[in-house]
Amino acid sequence: LRVGRKEDCEIRIFDDKSVSREHAVLKIKVERGRESLVVVDLSKYGVSVNNTRIQKKSEVELSPGDTVLFGVYEQKFEIKRIERTGGARIGGSKRNESSNKKP
Repeated sequence: LRVGRKEDCEIRIFDDKSVSREHAVLKIKVERGRESLVVVDLSKYGVSVNNTRIQKKSEVELSPGDTVLFGVYEQKFEIKRIERTGGARIGGSKRNESSNKKP
């Protein structure tokens, strides 16, 4: 799943200029028979997982309860559960803490 401002991204973030047109990718990775959800940073402003910025183009495995930040503003997405039923389904909720925006 592509995350960004671009119209054809599966997860669109409209109102944040710190989010690139194609900011990140969320994908299911299968390794040694085990599936996991990973995020890959493709952006200028970065992606943070649990308040730690990840390296550009690196894959970081996500777990239920992780918080992912796209860009520089406090627009966080929390991974609640990960299911695979014929296709990846990612359950999550957006928490917008716009009063805590960073410069």
